Formats: sequence, C-alpha cells, structure tokens
Amino acid sequence: MTKPRAISGFNPPRRLPRGRHALSPEQVLADQRQRLLEAVPSVVAERGYEAMTVADIVKKAAVSRNAFYRSFSDKQDCFASAHEACQEQLLAILTQACKGRQTFEQKVENALAAALDGLASHPDVAR
Repeated sequence: MTKPRAISGFNPPRRLPRGRHALSPEQVLADQRQRLLEAVPSVVAERGYEAMTVADIVKKAAVSRNAFYRSFSDKQDCFASAHEACQEQLLAILTQACKGRQTFEQKVENALAAALDGLASHPDVAR
C-alpha cells in the first residue's frame, strides 16, 4: 500500500517573487487561491470557525486581503471551498487505497489505514 501524500498546506506559505516575473496573472491568482485554501484548516484548528477571520486566513497564507476577495466572496465561501478540496483529497486517498484485486475486507482495512495516516500527518490533527 502506498502512503498517502500529506496535505500540502502545512508548510510555511511560499511567496511569489516580487516585482517583474514570468508568471501570468492567472498563475498568480491560482497560486494565491491555493495558498488561501491550504491555510484554512490550520486557522480553523487554531481559532475555530466562528473566531476565524479573513485577516487570519490571509496572514497564514501570506497573501493580501485583495487577493482573498479576488478568489472568495467571504470567509464562508473560502471555508466551503477548502472543505470541498479536502473532501476531494480524501476521496483520492481512499480510491487509491482500494485499487487492485483485494477482498472487501482488505479494501476497508487499506482505506481506513490510508485515511488515518493522512490525518496523522496533519499537524493540527496530531496535536
């Protein structure tokens, strides 16, 4: 069984180069959106959904407030998008764990192990 890939949002945010660079505006926006989505789980773990603010998210993602509002209408929109991305990632982990010729019991065991490994690799869950 292959080990699930750790969720990428738990490293310090990478910053885009300042000034002139070869990245298109679409690439910059996509990168900023991804960093915002990756920041949400750790901000929620630290502060809780109700206490989490847009300022908390943009600080963790190392992007501007303007970049946030170019991608999301509000905190709830960002949270819903991050939740959907996490669900898609979990589905990919479970699907990969169930590939191949296995008994039903083996598939359940492998899927559960992969899901637990994925959660254990998340520093906010492992605390």
